[in-house]
Amino acid sequence: MSKRTRRNYTKRLKKIASQAPISSVCTQERNKGRQEVRKLSVYAASSGIAADWLVLQSILMVERLGSHQGREVSSISYYISSLPAQAPASYFSAGIRGDWEIEMLPYIKNTTFGEDKSKLRKGHTPSNMSVIRNLAINLFRHWGAKSVARSMRQIARDIKGLALLF
Repeated sequence: MSKRTRRNYTKRLKKIASQAPISSVCTQERNKGRQEVRKLSVYAASSGIAADWLVLQSILMVERLGSHQGREVSSISYYISSLPAQAPASYFSAGIRGDWEIEMLPYIKNTTFGEDKSKLRKGHTPSNMSVIRNLAINLFRHWGAKSVARSMRQIARDIKGLALLF
């Protein structure tokens, strides 16, 4: 999509968002030194934009306001959906947040386990190591760990506790 096309769609989306939403939901979250308030508004797709996508039924606008490390942060994101605009805003909100949780797994595997830097490249070794990393991440989550990296450091210092796992 060209910059010009993107600007045209952004203008259309802003015009739609200037109308009253069909439904909206507001959530607050404090996590890892970050405080964020998210407001999701659901709008019915108008004929001006829906003609470009045959199954488009609703347009979502997510406004994020918050602070991170003492800095004020704000952003607006637009999403399009084939679900009817009458679906509850909380349903859309859960779907968007769930998408971020899916994106976190590759991030954790790369930053905590250094998967991209791994020199293991032959045979089934890369996929086997990926399974082991996934197992470790899911075990830490099952035990209620908020940080996989912190949990790895703690368990690495506790050999007896590590032995109890197996």
